[in-house]
Amino acid sequence: MRAERTSAVSSAMSGADGRTMTDVFDEQVRRAPDAPALRFHDGELSYGELDEQADSLGRALRERGVAAEDVVGLAMAPSAALVTAMLGVLKAGAVYLPLALDNPPGRNAFLLEDSGAKLVVRDEAAHELFPSALEFTALRPRGSERGGLSRVESGQRAAYIMYTSGSTGAPKGVVVAHEAIRRLVSDQDYCRIGAGDVIPLAANTAFDAATFEVWGALANGACLVGISKDQLLSAPELEKFIAAASVTVMHVPMAVFHLHARLSPAVFSGVDQLLTGGEAADPALVRRVLEAGAPRRVLHMYGPTECTTFSTAQEIDEESVSGSRVPVGRPVAGAVVLILDERFRPVEGGGAGEIFIGGPRVAIGYHNRPALDRERFVELPGRAGRFYRTGDRGRWLADGTIDFLGRLDDQVKLHGMRVELGEVETVIRRSDAVADCAVFTVGEAEGRRLEAHVVFHGAEADVNALRRELEEKLPGYMLPRVIRPCPELPLNANGKVDRARLSAGHRP
Repeated sequence: MRAERTSAVSSAMSGADGRTMTDVFDEQVRRAPDAPALRFHDGELSYGELDEQADSLGRALRERGVAAEDVVGLAMAPSAALVTAMLGVLKAGAVYLPLALDNPPGRNAFLLEDSGAKLVVRDEAAHELFPSALEFTALRPRGSERGGLSRVESGQRAAYIMYTSGSTGAPKGVVVAHEAIRRLVSDQDYCRIGAGDVIPLAANTAFDAATFEVWGALANGACLVGISKDQLLSAPELEKFIAAASVTVMHVPMAVFHLHARLSPAVFSGVDQLLTGGEAADPALVRRVLEAGAPRRVLHMYGPTECTTFSTAQEIDEESVSGSRVPVGRPVAGAVVLILDERFRPVEGGGAGEIFIGGPRVAIGYHNRPALDRERFVELPGRAGRFYRTGDRGRWLADGTIDFLGRLDDQVKLHGMRVELGEVETVIRRSDAVADCAVFTVGEAEGRRLEAHVVFHGAEADVNALRRELEEKLPGYMLPRVIRPCPELPLNANGKVDRARLSAGHRP
């Protein structure tokens, strides 16, 4: 078995053509200026109207001192204005930095200082959080002429910075190039998008799934529509939204997918193509969606922020959910995926190793983190380009797909014994009494132990019965010392289980 897999079309697409995302958007404007581009609570814009407004914003930013490759913070709720601002920043030749409005103030202050942001654009909702920022509605150029913008001339230049959690406790900024976005949404082979498609902006724009949603729409002539968190999390509201907005392509985090799969598995049936990922998929819950009337295509996606959102894709069918885990699939176009051992040697025969990802969607690097760059973005002997060390474990299956085995740092030792937290969670979820769970370690040294927060089906939570069940399936060293019932697992802004809140003693 080969220890490396690449997309069949990657060799034909290996050369960069230099186009930026503004070039790609301009092509859509010329093709269909009257086609709908945005539909949000604050207004609707055609491609031509969005182009004009973004040009206007780009000139206004230049007049206020923003130069090529400067960083501009965007403190705005999801809206047509926010998307216009993202495009306007790129038209000015600058780099946008999305800021989550529900971040603690100290975190956003760190992001702005660390990134060296030239200025911040805000909407009315962020007035109290960013009182000195520029109000979006006040950004109007003094001249009425069009053009005159100093755009980025190379697809290799930075388009945005997106911050992710750091192992040291300080967020780290991932710098992503125009070409990486273009390869994600234009030159790709996993999801067909075109004129007439409708894509919701369901992700927080400070989360990399929004890159696919925003630019997947605007690069392909589709319409991007707004959806509220309440609509996303309520099955009846989501079903009505999908029908009313005529949604055809949608991405949801795995935690949201699981939520609806448990309670209303048919809620996505009106969608043509559904993408999900970010965490391990529960095969039983995926099967419920398939049996209840699935979308025409359901795709299980995998990829780190450092590789521009998606690196592999698995089209879900009955066969792919027949085992204990759902594979994350094969590399998408242009991606090179390796599974290597500690000495950077290919792991053969289906053995487990660390996942390395190369190709044109690998980020430029971390902002002002040269030591971390050298550690995570590496060159490998005999291979072209840089590879990102994901810190994820995986193995090749016989059919050429990848079995995701969890984080390397999810492999912990308790009293000298190796424990995979994902394995413990899988066993707990197999109980008929359990809807969902999260397992983590608490304590230090000899006092270190496993703790599980469990969402039970129904009103009754029989912890003792679950413990007896687990004692029959897990060795003693893998049994959670504490099982805490909870009505739901808290989600963070990215739609993933907020383990930090749980481990800090959060009780939903």
